[in-house]
Amino acid sequence: SPEGLPGTLNDALYAIDEMATEDGQQRLEDGVAEAQLPLTFDEKSSREDIALQVWLESPELLAQKHNEQRLIRLSSFEYYSNPMPTDRSAKKTFYNPRVLREFHKHHQRRAAGAGAVAAAPAATNN
Repeated sequence: SPEGLPGTLNDALYAIDEMATEDGQQRLEDGVAEAQLPLTFDEKSSREDIALQVWLESPELLAQKHNEQRLIRLSSFEYYSNPMPTDRSAKKTFYNPRVLREFHKHHQRRAAGAGAVAAAPAATNN
């Protein structure tokens, strides 16, 4: 956060920046209309201009719409799938049978040898 600025101003600047998107602009314009705020936006206004004007007129409305947008973003995700249909009914083999046999043999040899190596010496009582 910029040094010397109050925390509430930093929060407002962050919210204004976050609402300066297409979705944020639409939310703010809808919120202004619902709240019947006396705001009109010039068609040349940038998204940042609109968010700033809403904040100047009604900081509560900007905060409310920003929170709504954040909650939706946190509770949604984008999913990209393969455009081709996928047959999920067929059993798929994700291993090479020869490699699996070698892996199994290797671990059997290690287990047989590990018993002798890993065994702790018996405690003796003198």
